[in-house]
Parts: sequence; C-alpha cells; structure tokens
Amino acid sequence: MAYNLAGLTNNYVDEIKNDYIIKTITQGTTASLMKVQTGVKSAETINIIATRGVWQGKTACNPTASGTTTLTQRELTVGGVSVILEWCEESLETYSTQTRMKQGSTYTDLTFRTQILDDVKQNILADKEVAIWQGDTSAGSAYLNKFDGLIKIIDAATAVTATPVAWSVANSRTAVQNALTAITADMYTAGNLKMFMGQTEARDYRLKLGIDNLYHLTGADAKLYAENSDIEIVPVAGLNGTKKVYVMSPDNMFLGTDMEGEDEKFDLKVLENEKLRLTVKFKLGVQVAFPDQIVQQVNT
Repeated sequence: MAYNLAGLTNNYVDEIKNDYIIKTITQGTTASLMKVQTGVKSAETINIIATRGVWQGKTACNPTASGTTTLTQRELTVGGVSVILEWCEESLETYSTQTRMKQGSTYTDLTFRTQILDDVKQNILADKEVAIWQGDTSAGSAYLNKFDGLIKIIDAATAVTATPVAWSVANSRTAVQNALTAITADMYTAGNLKMFMGQTEARDYRLKLGIDNLYHLTGADAKLYAENSDIEIVPVAGLNGTKKVYVMSPDNMFLGTDMEGEDEKFDLKVLENEKLRLTVKFKLGVQVAFPDQIVQQVNT
C-alpha cells in the first residue's frame, strides 16, 4: 500500500488552496442495536436456559413436581480482521501537497493524518455493517469472508417464513404486510420488535406510501413504521439491494468481539525504512439466540 498520486499534477502547481476532503459514508446502525459479547477470541456460546412449571390444581399437601429446565447453546464464532496500510511521505514532496508537509526531511506522522484516519474509520464501520448481514466465510470478497453474517445464520436456522413478493415499489406495501402477518404471538409477547430492510427497500416503501396518499405514515422524522403497527422499520445498509426483510428483536441479536472498541484503536508507527504503517486489528462475529423468534422474508 502506498500513495496513489496519479490524480495530481507532478511538480508544484498552486492547486491546494482548499483542504483535502473525504467522502462521507453513512455509519452502520446494526451493531449499535445488538447485544455485545466481549472476550471472544475464537468462539463462545450463547447460553440459554428455559424453565416452565406446569400449572396444577390444589396439591392437598401432596405436591408433585412437574416442569423442566432446558439448557441449550448457540455458538458465536468470530473472525479476525486486520487493516494494514503503509505510506511513504517523501512521495508527496514533488506535488502541491508539499505545501502541507512539515519542515525537514524526516517524517514521523502523516501529512493528512486527520483526513486519512477518519476515512479509514468510516470505511471500517461501513464494511462492518455489510459484513454483519452478508458475511459468509465461503465468499470471495475480503470484506465478507471473515465470519458468517446474520443472513447466512438465519437461512440455516428455523426462522418463521413470511410470504415473499417480487420486490418493487408497487409491491413493497404487500411485502411489509406479509411480514407483519407472519409475526407469531410469542414474538409479540416478547416485544421490542423491529423490521429490518435495506435503505433502498425502505425508500421504495416510503415512495409507495406517498403514491397511495398515505403521507401521514411516511414519517416527518427519521423513523418509519410498518403501517397499522407500532413496529419500527430500521433501514440498514447491510441489506441494501437484497430485497430481504427480517422482523426480530435486537435483544435476540448478538455481536461477538474480543474487546469492545478495538476497531477504533489505530496504531501508527514509523518503520525502519521510514515508511509510516497503520495497523488496526479486531475480531467480529454475530449470532442469534432464538431463530424461531425471527420472521424471514426472502423476496425476489
């Protein structure tokens, strides 16, 4: 990794009157909703205990035990992620960037440190959001193959299936209504349900509500609710373009990591060859505790 300076004019030209800026990327929202399980080096279990006592009539001083405590587990496996970047500051000297460089021939920090590190952080957050949903250890993408995401995990489990549709703006209301219809009584009783879909799919739903003159349901603020319900629709970048819809409680969604906030620890140091190296290392994985408490709608 090094500077790519192909977009600059070689030798000094007064083209740097304004600051360099970075592209703003919407940060992931899914991780902020999930329950975090720390200290996971490779894999740990989500330990589940369920006890229900059977109702009986009067015992007349002769009670009989009736009921079972069931212990189950689901494995939360994390994958290690490393982001390593290197720069040679001397390569900036023959471009207009020289006007921002510190005096002297020895460089111990990045000339554009704030912009570069902010951009790296934003991209890590954006890539995490997609991997949380679309991660697949058999995928070819370096950004997806570190751990299995929620889509793959739920696909392999026993989620409740909602009737799918051929997704479009015109069909988006039907899709949402089908997802609502599939919610079980147990899920309603547990409460705190949210409907997850891609930001693009949520846009389609808003458009359809407007087309049908249901402007009061589109939401003046950032929140959007599935019509005729109190279930908030959460648009997430990790589901963009998938046309999939999931209804579940964030309490049922687990994010595993070794140390919380580790992906924000940036180690920048000078190497013997005078290059600057940035290293970011963290572990990440996801799991759900109760697959039967999830509605899954796989639209086409």
